[in-house]
Amino acid sequence: MNDSSPAVRRFAMNRKGRDFVVGDLHGAFRVLDEALAKVRFDPGCDRLFSVGDLIDRGPKSTRCLEFLGKPWFHAVRGNHEDDLLDFYLHPVEEDALRITVQWAPYLAWWLDVPQEQRQEILSALRRLPLAIEVALPQGHAGIVHADVPAGMSWDTFIARLESGDRRVRNAALWGRARVNQAIDEAVPGVSRVFVGHTILWEGAQRYGNVFAIDTGAVFSQLCTEEMANSLDDGFLTLVNLAAEEEAILTPGRAGSIDLRGVTSPETAVNPEAEDLPISLTLGSNW
Repeated sequence: MNDSSPAVRRFAMNRKGRDFVVGDLHGAFRVLDEALAKVRFDPGCDRLFSVGDLIDRGPKSTRCLEFLGKPWFHAVRGNHEDDLLDFYLHPVEEDALRITVQWAPYLAWWLDVPQEQRQEILSALRRLPLAIEVALPQGHAGIVHADVPAGMSWDTFIARLESGDRRVRNAALWGRARVNQAIDEAVPGVSRVFVGHTILWEGAQRYGNVFAIDTGAVFSQLCTEEMANSLDDGFLTLVNLAAEEEAILTPGRAGSIDLRGVTSPETAVNPEAEDLPISLTLGSNW
C-alpha cells in the first residue's frame, strides 16, 4: 500500500462560497474547464472536490498536477492513482514500464512524462486521502472513490479506513456492489455520500443517500464517430454539494456536461478553451 497521507481529510463549512463535486475525470480536464466556466466558479471562495481517478485514459492526465496544486481543489484517491503508486513501490525500469503499458494501454500517457515531472505527480498522488468529509448546512457529505460497504455506518467506515482495514480500504477504492446490485440503502451517520468508479452512461444515480456521479467524462473526448455507434460517448457530471436532493436528481445535461443543483444564467465560455458542442439551459433546479 501507498499511504503517506491521512486516510481522511475533513473540511469545515464553506461560508463564503459554493462547494462542487465532480465525477471521474481520467484526464478530461478540458471539459472540466468548460464546466467551471459555466457555473462561474470563483477560486477566491468556491471549492471543488473530486471522487478520484484524475489520471489514465486521457492524454491530458498530466494536468492532475496543475489542479492538485490549487488551494481550492481537493480529491480523494481513486484506484487508478493507487495502482500507479503501487507500481512504484519498488524501482521501475523503463523497459518494464513499456511492457506494462502493453497490457494496460490507459497508462500510455505516462511514457511521455519527463522523469522529474513523474516524481512530482507521484508525490502529489501520495498525499491524496481515501475519503473526504465536508460540513454542510444539512449535516455533512462524504466523498469516496468507489463505495462504502452496505450496512456500515459512515463513522465505522472512517474509523476502519484510519485503522488500515484492508477490506474496507478495498471497498473504498474498488467496490461496485452498491451500484451493480442497486442497493437502495442509506449510509447511516452522514447526510449524503458521493462516489465514482462505475460509469453510469445514463447519468448520475442515487442509492439511498449515495450519489454515483461517474458518467464517463473522458469518453466525450476519446469517442470517435465510429465508436459512438456502439458506445455512449460519456459526459462530465458536476454537482453542487449542498443542493437539495431533488435538484441533484434533476439532469441539467447539455452536450458534454451535466450540471446538477446549479442555477446559472448564460455564462461566458473561457475563450482559451477548445470549442465544445454545448448549449446550457438549466432553469431553476437549485
